[in-house]
Amino acid sequence: MNPGKNIAIVGAGIGGLTAALALQQYGISTSVYESRPFQSFSTAETEHAGGAGIWVPANAMQVFARLGLAEKVLAAGYELTEIELLDYLSGSLMKVDLSGIKQKFEYAIVAIRRSRLHQILFEALQERRSRAAAQLHFGYRCQAATVSQEQVVLSFFEQEKVIADYVLGADGLHSSLRQSIFPVEQPNYSGQTSWRAVVKAQLPQSWKKTSVEIWGEGRRFGFSHVNADEVYWYATADMPASPHQADSSSLQSAEIDALKNLFATFPAAVHELLASTRAVIRTDLSDLANLPKWYSGKIVLLGDAAHATTPNLGQGGAQAIEDGYLLAKMLHDCDEPSQAFEQYQKIRQEKARRIVRRSRLLGKMAHLKGVFQRQLRNAAVKFTPAAVNLREFEKLYSLNF
Repeated sequence: MNPGKNIAIVGAGIGGLTAALALQQYGISTSVYESRPFQSFSTAETEHAGGAGIWVPANAMQVFARLGLAEKVLAAGYELTEIELLDYLSGSLMKVDLSGIKQKFEYAIVAIRRSRLHQILFEALQERRSRAAAQLHFGYRCQAATVSQEQVVLSFFEQEKVIADYVLGADGLHSSLRQSIFPVEQPNYSGQTSWRAVVKAQLPQSWKKTSVEIWGEGRRFGFSHVNADEVYWYATADMPASPHQADSSSLQSAEIDALKNLFATFPAAVHELLASTRAVIRTDLSDLANLPKWYSGKIVLLGDAAHATTPNLGQGGAQAIEDGYLLAKMLHDCDEPSQAFEQYQKIRQEKARRIVRRSRLLGKMAHLKGVFQRQLRNAAVKFTPAAVNLREFEKLYSLNF
């Protein structure tokens, strides 16, 4: 593509920063517009409350290796060697040894504080400015986009308008850019809400390097270390969408007490993690299953803006990372951005859609309530051959670009 073109990226989350880094690596300059102020974005802890973690699986780690960042992510996080799935009453249903995944892809799963991953990407973008300019602008919350044949005009709340030749929309589930070009398409609430926190804790020795998820009736609980001294945990439950976020200390306390009651019959490790928790992040789980096109004219969407998924497969961030890198590669390889956008969607759409569907299905399976249904599900999971599970993970973690 013409290196003189002005490319704007809206959103400096994981997908937006990955796209900016990859474009920078290809010598293409960008301007990145982030809604958060610089102070909250650049600090070591960008999440409110107790923070949140993220699992960086093998497909995302392969992209980071191409960007020269895999070892930094590995050093800042906690490498997991096993996945274990349990029923809250009957115990272990499945264990997946990740050594085969690591042997095939060089990396398996790295658990890390989400804010620490953001920091690594942000610092890399700052350090590598000599390759191509990457200007970051903070406090720019996008309101809408107006597209003509010549340019895109971006409108921001309480900021001046910005004119760009092309725009990459990495502005998340409730994307204003998606609303501008595809106003009919809206996220679908899954019927499940979630809570997350990072706490000072030590897991039992048998789970030190394990990603654990425990299934119960209409609810589940998962956790792993993100470093030697901290554990990231999450919980989900069937309930209506929340009308508010529990930001005040009184609401936080009530939320945690409710979680203790909800998971009272779960194993002791769950009780200990909740007892160590002082604040949680609550998020309703929604997805965006079938957006027909990811681009229109001079605007292209990536990550949650294009194909938001529930987090049940641990692939939300990873899919945004795949998007960001491939989109940059196509912009470099293709003569025209319109060709790049078309090829990007052609390569990525099938996998992204499959993950959205399977993640929603897995969420429903995990929350089954009938005793007989749960027994059938548990038996099916328990007696699935390890080789079959390994093949599914290999499909998930393989890159096709």
